[in-house]
Amino acid sequence: MDTASVARTGTRHHRVDERFAALLDSDFGLRPFHSLALVGVPCKQALAVCFWAESKSADGEERGEMIQAYCRKRGVGRYDRRLIDQPAPTYGGEPLQGV
Repeated sequence: MDTASVARTGTRHHRVDERFAALLDSDFGLRPFHSLALVGVPCKQALAVCFWAESKSADGEERGEMIQAYCRKRGVGRYDRRLIDQPAPTYGGEPLQGV
């Protein structure tokens, strides 16, 4: 097979989900709510952020706060501005409780 005819695809479509976030928890010593900030971020970017945080701090709690601050500052993952600026969910005109 001719390698020139094979389309090259990137990995930007691989995004962090809850299962991948759980792996980040165990690998980098994070608490679950810290790694959940990365949900929706491309996996390569999430790993780079985790390795960066690991190089800056030996404390898992501090690393988690650095990761949350990264997501908050750049508006990615759970802090995506498109998600934050949405109106509250409703059902039949009434706001949903506990969402």
